[in-house]
Amino acid sequence: MCPSFAWILDGHVKNGGDVIAGTLPVEELGVSAPDDKTFVIELEYPQSYFLSLIGSCGQFTPVRQDKVEEYGKDYAATADKMVTCGPFTMVSSANRLYVFEKNPNYWNADAIHFDRIEMNIIDNGDTQLAMYEQGELDYVQIPTAQVPNYDDRDQEFMNGSLDWVYINCDADYVSNQNLRLALNYAIDRTTYNMLANSGTFQGWGNPVMPAVDGVNGTYGEEFQPEGYPLTEDLTKAQEYLQAAMTELGVSDPSEITIEFSTTDAETNEKIAEVLQEMWQNNLGITVNIKQVTYNELYSNLFPVSEFQVGYSGWSPDYADPYTYLELFISGNVYNYSQYSNSEFDDLMAQSRETTDATERLQILAQAEQILIDTGAVVPLQVRTGHYLIDDDVTGVNFYFSGYNIDLVYGDCASTE
Repeated sequence: MCPSFAWILDGHVKNGGDVIAGTLPVEELGVSAPDDKTFVIELEYPQSYFLSLIGSCGQFTPVRQDKVEEYGKDYAATADKMVTCGPFTMVSSANRLYVFEKNPNYWNADAIHFDRIEMNIIDNGDTQLAMYEQGELDYVQIPTAQVPNYDDRDQEFMNGSLDWVYINCDADYVSNQNLRLALNYAIDRTTYNMLANSGTFQGWGNPVMPAVDGVNGTYGEEFQPEGYPLTEDLTKAQEYLQAAMTELGVSDPSEITIEFSTTDAETNEKIAEVLQEMWQNNLGITVNIKQVTYNELYSNLFPVSEFQVGYSGWSPDYADPYTYLELFISGNVYNYSQYSNSEFDDLMAQSRETTDATERLQILAQAEQILIDTGAVVPLQVRTGHYLIDDDVTGVNFYFSGYNIDLVYGDCASTE
């Protein structure tokens, strides 16, 4: 498993955390192969979402040890240096064109309709669109700027990614809970989405995406607490601001200066400017934008919490609220906010101990409520994917965790 992703074993696979920390040998990891066709995984606690986790994360895909050792760093670099057991096998990967053919040995081969799939790697979104319109492609993702031009033709789905603003809970000013709440209530998330993303995403005021699994429906339908409003609540924002000023010992909001860190991508500059204007106009505070390279932000600033507030987000590793909430557990490797709340941590621990699905999600909803009540993060929007698919292509599914597009049981009328 990739070292940067090994953390996901902690709390999921038995002894995963201790093996990662080096306090137990890898032989103590809760995995075994009692025979040639059986693989056993022991879990730290009951996990209803575990199949979603291993199905969504490529890091859990089994590989043949003998082939990995034979090819070394070249393993899977080309079609002839990989061994797979899925519905399709890669037959070539030259000139940025990946070609897959139906695997006759797949366990459910009779249900697979596509005989061949060609995947073109094309960097320019407008070029992709032009090729689709000319009939050279059957499927294409619409670039964000072009989405309004295809409102009557595109297919839309939540891709699971939540955009938010991390708040360093140990930093000057924003360590104050009331100020963090003021920042949350001073944002018009609907207007933000229109200005920053041409209205192509969905404004959202919760730290958990609503479409993750519930018991009989979605978590959003059955359990999710009410989050921050999609339109600003300036009355509440001012109330929290005044309380923060009293606690911080400042007499004028202009004395409060916040540095907003983001990457140097042009789209992120626009995002930062929209939020800067909302916070400065609605609260009267000063917001300075700091743009750095992607590597600087995610390798140097976020990991050591050298920021006040910073634009980021999270894409789910599996279809469960826990994938978002665990980021705020004290000591989590991705807890860039340095958020620490003992009641929240206790609830997260309780959710791992119960085997009752309803009780578990009720506990996670309570934990989410604490994040909202304490202003742990500034949720902004749920990202959505917009696609064009040829009318002859059917049976293609989209998912918000793991691999967004599923072609396994697709079909094409023109091939019949």
